[in-house]
Amino acid sequence: MEYAPQTAVLCEQPGIQAKVRADVVARFPGQLHDLGLLRRESIRVLLSQAGDDPALAESAFEIFHAQRQRVEFLQTPCLPWSG
Repeated sequence: MEYAPQTAVLCEQPGIQAKVRADVVARFPGQLHDLGLLRRESIRVLLSQAGDDPALAESAFEIFHAQRQRVEFLQTPCLPWSG
């Protein structure tokens, strides 16, 4: 990560992302349906714990969301009945 190198190192630690996610879910029990909020807050916590700027969470989430929405359609059907 160009702008948050310490966060990249932190995220390499086994289990850290799952722990942060569990902590965030515990802090926002009424928002379990809002995955965007939970993801943004998890990113913010990781940035903060690593010593990087937590204000980067919004732009990091926007990049994540944009990439997640990218879809590449197959040129040929892959299922025998999709014909």
